[in-house]
Amino acid sequence: ANMTDEEVCRVYPDELIPQVTKASLRTRSELLDVLARVRKEGHAEEIATTRPHMCSYGALVATPSGKSIAGVAVSLYEGDVTPAVERAAVSAISELAKRLSRFGEMLT
Repeated sequence: ANMTDEEVCRVYPDELIPQVTKASLRTRSELLDVLARVRKEGHAEEIATTRPHMCSYGALVATPSGKSIAGVAVSLYEGDVTPAVERAAVSAISELAKRLSRFGEMLT
Protein backbone atom coordinates (compact mmCIF):
# COMPACT_ATOMS: atom_id res chain seq x y z
CA ALA A 1 0.00 0.00 0.00
CA ASN A 2 3.00 2.26 0.34
CA MET A 3 3.64 1.91 -3.38
CA THR A 4 1.99 4.17 -5.92
CA ASP A 5 -0.53 2.68 -8.34
CA GLU A 6 2.06 3.13 -11.08
CA GLU A 7 4.61 1.11 -9.11
CA VAL A 8 2.05 -1.64 -8.51
CA CYS A 9 1.29 -1.71 -12.25
CA ARG A 10 5.00 -2.17 -12.98
CA VAL A 11 5.10 -5.13 -10.59
CA TYR A 12 1.89 -6.55 -12.10
CA PRO A 13 1.87 -5.45 -15.75
CA ASP A 14 -0.99 -7.82 -16.63
CA GLU A 15 -4.56 -7.50 -15.39
CA LEU A 16 -4.62 -11.11 -14.14
CA ILE A 17 -2.36 -11.59 -11.13
CA PRO A 18 -1.07 -14.80 -9.49
CA GLN A 19 -3.32 -16.32 -6.84
CA VAL A 20 -2.10 -18.04 -3.68
CA THR A 21 -5.51 -19.45 -2.70
CA LYS A 22 -8.94 -19.57 -4.33
CA ALA A 23 -9.89 -16.56 -2.18
CA SER A 24 -6.95 -14.44 -3.40
CA LEU A 25 -7.52 -11.40 -5.55
CA ARG A 26 -7.65 -12.26 -9.23
CA THR A 27 -7.03 -8.95 -10.96
CA ARG A 28 -4.77 -5.96 -10.71
CA SER A 29 -7.88 -3.75 -10.61
CA GLU A 30 -9.11 -5.58 -7.49
CA LEU A 31 -5.67 -5.17 -5.94
CA LEU A 32 -5.61 -1.44 -6.68
CA ASP A 33 -9.06 -1.06 -5.08
CA VAL A 34 -7.89 -2.89 -1.95
CA LEU A 35 -4.71 -0.81 -1.78
CA ALA A 36 -6.73 2.41 -2.03
CA ARG A 37 -8.85 1.28 0.93
CA VAL A 38 -5.74 0.31 2.93
CA ARG A 39 -4.18 3.71 2.27
CA LYS A 40 -7.38 5.43 3.43
CA GLU A 41 -7.98 3.28 6.52
CA GLY A 42 -4.34 2.91 7.56
CA HIS A 43 -4.43 -0.86 7.97
CA ALA A 44 -4.85 -3.97 5.88
CA GLU A 45 -6.93 -7.04 6.41
CA GLU A 46 -6.63 -10.36 4.70
CA ILE A 47 -9.34 -12.96 5.08
CA ALA A 48 -8.24 -16.41 3.85
CA THR A 49 -6.47 -14.96 0.83
CA THR A 50 -2.99 -16.27 1.66
CA ARG A 51 -3.84 -19.20 3.88
CA PRO A 52 -7.25 -20.86 4.19
CA HIS A 53 -9.01 -20.28 7.51
CA MET A 54 -6.60 -17.51 8.55
CA CYS A 55 -7.36 -13.82 9.05
CA SER A 56 -4.54 -11.29 9.21
CA TYR A 57 -4.49 -7.59 10.04
CA GLY A 58 -1.46 -5.40 9.37
CA ALA A 59 -0.15 -1.85 9.40
CA LEU A 60 2.83 -0.01 7.98
CA VAL A 61 5.79 1.19 10.02
CA ALA A 62 7.29 4.21 8.26
CA THR A 63 9.69 7.08 8.72
CA PRO A 64 8.29 10.64 8.96
CA SER A 65 8.92 11.03 5.22
CA GLY A 66 6.72 7.98 4.57
CA LYS A 67 9.50 5.54 3.71
CA SER A 68 8.52 1.98 4.63
CA ILE A 69 10.81 0.45 7.23
CA ALA A 70 8.69 -2.44 8.49
CA GLY A 71 5.22 -3.77 8.95
CA VAL A 72 3.36 -5.30 11.85
CA ALA A 73 0.62 -7.88 11.66
CA VAL A 74 -1.37 -10.36 13.65
CA SER A 75 -2.86 -13.57 12.26
CA LEU A 76 -5.80 -15.38 13.79
CA TYR A 77 -7.72 -18.53 13.03
CA GLU A 78 -10.98 -17.43 11.38
CA GLY A 79 -13.03 -19.37 13.94
CA ASP A 80 -11.67 -17.11 16.68
CA VAL A 81 -12.50 -13.85 14.93
CA THR A 82 -15.51 -11.91 16.15
CA PRO A 83 -16.24 -8.24 15.44
CA ALA A 84 -14.80 -7.37 18.87
CA VAL A 85 -11.65 -9.43 18.27
CA GLU A 86 -11.22 -7.83 14.84
CA ARG A 87 -11.55 -4.31 16.32
CA ALA A 88 -9.04 -5.17 19.05
CA ALA A 89 -6.57 -6.64 16.54
CA VAL A 90 -6.78 -3.60 14.24
CA SER A 91 -6.41 -1.24 17.20
CA ALA A 92 -3.38 -3.13 18.55
CA ILE A 93 -1.49 -3.34 15.27
CA SER A 94 -2.30 0.30 14.45
CA GLU A 95 -0.99 1.49 17.81
CA LEU A 96 2.13 -0.69 17.56
CA ALA A 97 2.83 0.61 14.04
CA LYS A 98 2.53 4.22 15.28
CA ARG A 99 4.89 3.56 18.17
CA LEU A 100 7.44 1.80 15.99
CA SER A 101 7.19 4.59 13.41
CA ARG A 102 8.19 7.07 16.13
CA PHE A 103 11.19 4.84 16.81
CA GLY A 104 11.91 4.99 13.08
CA GLU A 105 12.32 8.76 13.41
CA MET A 106 15.47 8.03 15.42
CA LEU A 107 16.83 5.96 12.54
CA THR A 108 16.64 8.79 10.02
